[in-house]
Amino acid sequence: MPVIKGLKKISPKEKVTDIRHGTTVGTNTIIERKGGKTALLTTKGFRDLLEIGRQKRPELYNLRGRKPEVLISRDLRFEVRERIDATGSIKKKLKEKDVLSIIEKIKNQNIQSVAILFLHSYINNLHEKRTAEIIKKELPAAYLAISSDLIPEFREYERLTTTALNAYLGPILINYLSKLISNIKKIIKGVPIYLSQSDGGISSPENITSFPVRTAYSGPSAGVVGAAGLAKQKQLSNNVISLDIGGTSTDISLINNFSPVKTVEKEILGFPIKFPTIDLLTIGSGGGSIAAISHGHLKVGPESAGADPGPACYGKGGTEPTVTDANLILGIIGKNTMLGHKIGLDKEKAEKAINNKIAEIFGWSLQESAWAIIKIMVDNISNTIHKLILSKGINPGNLNMVAYGGAGPMHAADICRELGISKAIIPSNPGVFSAMGLFSCDLTMDFVKTVRGYDKAELVEEINSLKEKGIRWFEKEAVKRTRQKLCFSVDMRYKGQNYEINIPLVNLNLEKNEIWENILKNFNEKHYKVYGHYKDGMPIEVINIRLKCIGKSKQRIKKIFKGKNRNEIKGYRKVKFLNSKRIIKTPVIDKNNIGIKEKITGPLIIEQLDSTIVIPLGDEAVLDKYGDLVINILDH
Repeated sequence: MPVIKGLKKISPKEKVTDIRHGTTVGTNTIIERKGGKTALLTTKGFRDLLEIGRQKRPELYNLRGRKPEVLISRDLRFEVRERIDATGSIKKKLKEKDVLSIIEKIKNQNIQSVAILFLHSYINNLHEKRTAEIIKKELPAAYLAISSDLIPEFREYERLTTTALNAYLGPILINYLSKLISNIKKIIKGVPIYLSQSDGGISSPENITSFPVRTAYSGPSAGVVGAAGLAKQKQLSNNVISLDIGGTSTDISLINNFSPVKTVEKEILGFPIKFPTIDLLTIGSGGGSIAAISHGHLKVGPESAGADPGPACYGKGGTEPTVTDANLILGIIGKNTMLGHKIGLDKEKAEKAINNKIAEIFGWSLQESAWAIIKIMVDNISNTIHKLILSKGINPGNLNMVAYGGAGPMHAADICRELGISKAIIPSNPGVFSAMGLFSCDLTMDFVKTVRGYDKAELVEEINSLKEKGIRWFEKEAVKRTRQKLCFSVDMRYKGQNYEINIPLVNLNLEKNEIWENILKNFNEKHYKVYGHYKDGMPIEVINIRLKCIGKSKQRIKKIFKGKNRNEIKGYRKVKFLNSKRIIKTPVIDKNNIGIKEKITGPLIIEQLDSTIVIPLGDEAVLDKYGDLVINILDH
């Protein structure tokens, strides 16, 4: 485990207060289809719900489009005779014989997990709980995922997919965490361990083992939280784009008023997840993205060379041309740029790959081919951001960008220029910024209750019930009272609508008419902002009450950047920039040699251990006292 190798290098003299860990184990398990062998028990008549899903198609105009293959095959999905209606009344008692019969069928099939979903269990979970008791007794080694424990809210398809994913990931994540914690305790004892979650919060391993699906976006979420904190520190615009370009993919998120924009329903590889999640858009564009000819056209990604064999220039057997190979040919990166000159790049192999697969076929030069690869990559990312901000009604001229990841700082200025964004911030350590973002993450947990009504007394009662759950969770996680924060909200809609809008509850005294009138006013205003209209006086209903519990983390003091302040140029490279028609002899400088608050002008290549920063021709940049670089795009 790389994280263990890193911990072993920590000096015994260093005081470690806690360990925070982001992981892509959940995401990779789903991508690679290597989850636990899972069985599903569901209400009679709903065996095929996983495959039926919703009418929504992955690609609206693709008549041959296919939904992703379900995670639980039909032979491992079983029906149980029972029925609870939408009011919570038992219409048909649970047939325990059905449960026992199913257990006999799966006992010898190496089942690692069992998912349980019964209709309307969010109102009455009696049958789910009893079924779980029987399975625990008969299959004590099996991981259990119970829908009413995970998400006690209506819409059975999304509840089912979330429960199935949780069961599928459970055994894999438990095994990973067991090894991780065991190894950590051999190195550092008595220190709390936390894992990042998809909502941008952190949680204890004990909590994560019950909710492994909450780690689906564990890796990139902390970076967005870090970007939000940086945007607040710099007092950037109200709307900021976080851009994380890595080796395989690019993660894009919107930050509004210094907080990541979140959603309570997100898809991962076509499977809906009904948990609060940072609203990330991920596309297959990164340093390892392969450039290829498809139907006579050049395309870049989503296929990737990965880390092994990696780009052709790595010299590890890769033969496909990639974005990294193109950057090497254009002079954006040098032969000895990677990891502070610790990794050498083979330019001849990069040239061979691009020449054989692209240049010769199109009759282009190497420079033209490499330029086209980078241009397409930049356009792919720019178009994705453009669609995102248009859907939110945001003018790109009012945006700023925080760019990080190994490749984010190389392409940030060009992407900003395409979009008309005037300013990009490159954090002090962009290559490890997502990891550093973990320092800004709070301990979080979410609770939800479906009410589907308008009765104020019932709402107050349910709010108090959720509050008690939240307080018990704080006690379990040992969160000090001074660091506890409870945030309530309600999902509301006009009666007869299919989907809801989330409205925060600032004042919980709902029995007062003026408080409730203010909530209705906020709903109408948000409805107008989202849909362009509202209907004053139309009946409104509350569907769900939500509670987010936050255990505030101690704020880390950001270190002052200690550079040499002498603007010493270490060499020159011939570079072809996207915004220039000619090859330019470009100075290369170590970031440590840049003077604080001194204006530097492009063209310029800035190198540091974890990334390369590109200041194109005509743009300007200033390094602040924290080591963050502010790039001003002057011809956007």
